[in-house]
Amino acid sequence: MDNKDSNILQMKDLNISNRKRYKVDEVILNTNYSIPKFLFENELKILSNDARVLYALLKDKHEISIKNNQINKNNEVYLEYTREDMYKMLGISKPTVIKAVNELKKYHLLEEERIGNRQANRIYLNE
Repeated sequence: MDNKDSNILQMKDLNISNRKRYKVDEVILNTNYSIPKFLFENELKILSNDARVLYALLKDKHEISIKNNQINKNNEVYLEYTREDMYKMLGISKPTVIKAVNELKKYHLLEEERIGNRQANRIYLNE
């Protein structure tokens, strides 16, 4: 079997041909990740898409953080995610996650507070 046949089999396994167009009620009820527009403006234009998507996925977790009372004494919401959690969530390699985190830190979009004792660092997202 050549590479082309292998790709066709993989596409069939993924049920790609079963995709359908969105209907109005599905659009209204569908939950989506939101990437803030400011991540595409000014000095952030050069931010990698991996960093943008990581930011969006972490920001999406804010509601869960609030439900879990992950709020500091200054009323700031934080997340508790390891690098492993991040690369599993994104489906990318650990070095790629590290690079994306470092980009977000460089532009002051993400701050980490070290907790220690083998616990996940507290991650704060900045606007």
